[in-house]
Parts: sequence; C-alpha cells; structure tokens
Amino acid sequence: LVINLDLAPCQALLENIDASTPQGEVFVEMTKLRKLRVVGSSKHWHSVEQPSMRLLQLLQPSGLEELALVGVDQMKVVRSILSNTTLHSTLTRLHLGLHGFHFLAQEDLLALGVPLAKLKSLRLSGTSASGVACRESYCRMFICANAFLEYLGQLPRPEEIEVIQVSNAGLLGDDHQIANVLRSLASFPQLRRLRLPLPSLPLAFRELLTMRLAL
Repeated sequence: LVINLDLAPCQALLENIDASTPQGEVFVEMTKLRKLRVVGSSKHWHSVEQPSMRLLQLLQPSGLEELALVGVDQMKVVRSILSNTTLHSTLTRLHLGLHGFHFLAQEDLLALGVPLAKLKSLRLSGTSASGVACRESYCRMFICANAFLEYLGQLPRPEEIEVIQVSNAGLLGDDHQIANVLRSLASFPQLRRLRLPLPSLPLAFRELLTMRLAL
C-alpha cells in the first residue's frame, strides 16, 4: 500500500478517517497488509500531521512487515508511528527518509529499532520528498558515534540483522569512537549490506588492526 500525501484525495481520506474515528479506536483492521509506504513533501506531512501520527492506530496493520516513511521532517511523527505496539513483533524492514536538517538524539535512535523484535533491515537517509538522496546542506543528518554505538548494542537480535544502511548523513566522533562502532559490527554475522557515513579521519594502525581482528 502506497499513501502519497502529495495527492489531494489521499490527504482528504486521511483527514476524514481521523475526524470520524474517536481517539483510541480503530478505523479498520488491515490484518493482511504487509508493506506500507508513506511519501510526501514536508509541507503535506505537516498538513496531515495529526492523522499521520495516528496512522497505524487507525489502520491497525497487525501483520505489517515493511514500512517506509519518506519526506517526513519531524521526528515526533516518526516516534509516534513507531510507538504503535502492533509493529514490535512483526516489522522486519524499516526505511526512513528524513527531509531537512536533523541531529538524531538517543531517543530518536532507540525508536528506530530497539522495540522491533524482528527487525532485519534498517535504511536511514536524508532524502527529498520523492525519495531521492538530497545533497543540499539543509537536508542532512548527523549522528553521534557513541549514541549510535549504544543503539547498535541495544538491538534485540543483532544476529538476524541483514542490512544497516545510513546514507547522506554524518557520523560524529573521534577515531577511537568510530573504531568502536566498527568493532561492534562483529555482533552482526548475517550482515549482507552495510553502509555507514564514516568521517574522513585518519585511524591509527592499532585501531585498524583491532577492527580487522574483530571482524
């Protein structure tokens, strides 16, 4: 299922569903929905902020396996959507395309995976509303290396993670902190795709050697 917030009928439908469904109640139980992609410009994400934050509560997709949120520029919306407990035991693939300038805090990182018991793929990027990587300075993410290390250490099943892809972002830390992040990847034996925004810092030979031994 693709919900394009840039289309007026999609906006109107979400607003009508939200207005007609009392808080805490379900509009429909979409038990067979496996893939959901919500895409739109930041302007239209703002215009339907309330219904988008209630989206999974309204649709109740109890078997959802893949979720993509593209063009969203507010982490409070992302956290609200991912806080829905129906996702915690079913979601295996998460793609988040953030629009705008972001410094991801610890609470933001933890919302992206720690409650998701079956997570296998995490794709995180700075994007335009169309989903294309945004290269402009106003569309960038920054992540503290120590916070990212703690996030990786709290993923519930690291041995089942297959994809970690972070693009169009900056990983902030010194060479020792970056080396610790890389060494932690030894806990992910099933990784098939890895992309991290490593800074262009020269690592000491000792750090390179210890990373090589860990992997």
